[in-house]
Amino acid sequence: MNAAQISGYVGLNAIGHGSPYSKEFFFDHYNAQHQLMTEDEMKLVSHLNMDSGGDFMKSMCTWCQVQISQARKDKLIDTYQEQQFQDRILVSAPMLLGAHCSLFQLTLGPFS
Repeated sequence: MNAAQISGYVGLNAIGHGSPYSKEFFFDHYNAQHQLMTEDEMKLVSHLNMDSGGDFMKSMCTWCQVQISQARKDKLIDTYQEQQFQDRILVSAPMLLGAHCSLFQLTLGPFS
């Protein structure tokens, strides 16, 4: 879930305003420091190009939701814990998606 949130900031680079949050200098830094994703996991999603918008973050949120549901089915977490994790995704993802949509609309202008 941390990787999804950090990748959301990276995706803001694609809006055209420039941003200090690039994959190379922001995500890779935190990934190395906190082991958010393995090399194999990064290879699986490399085609999404984190710097080009919100697709990477959306995929990460979906992946998290699937993993949480599977963890409950495997009895690694209970239904209360599953709901807590799902709620956290449902709160954080729209905030980042809203930032993507708002900045995109500002870039296009009102008559585009």
